[in-house]
Amino acid sequence: MTAAQRALVDPPLIALAEPGFHLSALEYRALEKRREAFARQMSELHQRYDLLVTPQLATTAFATGHEVPPGTALERWWQWSPFTYPFNLTQQPAGTVPCGFASNGLPVAMQLVAARFADRTVLRAARAYERMHPIRTPPLPGRRPPAWHRILACSPQNAERRQWTSVKSGAWRRNSLPHASTTCARRASI
Repeated sequence: MTAAQRALVDPPLIALAEPGFHLSALEYRALEKRREAFARQMSELHQRYDLLVTPQLATTAFATGHEVPPGTALERWWQWSPFTYPFNLTQQPAGTVPCGFASNGLPVAMQLVAARFADRTVLRAARAYERMHPIRTPPLPGRRPPAWHRILACSPQNAERRQWTSVKSGAWRRNSLPHASTTCARRASI
């Protein structure tokens, strides 16, 4: 890479790529064979199992402006994200689905991984999970929830069939409706 090209890349990514700049063709090919062997192992696993389910991350969200969670011994981003990059190496489809909250109240997600070229399996499994376990996040006081929250709140899976309306104070509150509106029902099925 030229100096101008390096200047366009985040320093942590340069640090990750740096060892590769000094590999010979034979050393590179040896590493590529290891990646291919790992991909074959994952292919064998998916001959028995449709999906592999892992955590998405090894930590919950932390303050912006930090590459790693403050107060930890971690030095680089890939140390807190060990579950995602292996499937970039094996070229497998993976999807992330919110699945709950950690003890600190922050959201966590699971990662669904399928066999190479089985993107449809990941998407169908993610959608099935979302239908069975709709995301339920509390709105921030005085703020209108995001559009996706309103869509989920109006979805057929939510027996209360709620819709958000404005009150005089500018805050937003829920009103129970006997039926979901056509618009909400249609948007929820997207």
